[in-house]
Amino acid sequence: MPATTSLRLALFYVAIFVVFGVQVPFWPLWLGARGLSAEELGVLFAVGQWVKAAANPLAGMAADPSGEAQLRRAAAAERGGGRVSQLAHAPR
Repeated sequence: MPATTSLRLALFYVAIFVVFGVQVPFWPLWLGARGLSAEELGVLFAVGQWVKAAANPLAGMAADPSGEAQLRRAAAAERGGGRVSQLAHAPR
C-alpha cells in the first residue's frame, strides 16, 4: 500500500473512533436527559442495529451491479448529514 493510502486509511480510522468514542458514552445520557426511559433507549438502539443489519447488504447489492457506487456513497453521506442536522435542530 502506498504511503498516502496508508495515511488516508489511518486518518479515517482516527475520525471514526473519535466520533464513536464521544457518541457511545454520552448519547444515552443526552437522550435520557431529553426524557427517554431506559426501555425506550434499549428499543431505539436495538432498532438501529436491526436496520443496519438489513440495510448494509441491500445497499451493497444495489451499488455493485449499477457501477455507480461512488454516486450512491455520496448520496448516503448526504442523507446521513441531513439526519445529523435534523437531530441538532430538534426541539428541546
